[in-house]
Amino acid sequence: MAEVVAQLAALADPQAAQGMACYGITGHKVYGVRVPQLRRPARSIGRGLCSWPGWR
Repeated sequence: MAEVVAQLAALADPQAAQGMACYGITGHKVYGVRVPQLRRPARSIGRGLCSWPGWR
């Protein structure tokens, strides 16, 4: 989980996070990662999900 958070933090865009507030996306852990940027790490995480013990 820490690795996933580190990947999100590396992709963080504070300007995008501020823009997300217009759509009601607020909070103390908003990274401002755009969907196209989010898809690449999500694919690799999804592939490894079946090996996670809590998956089912």
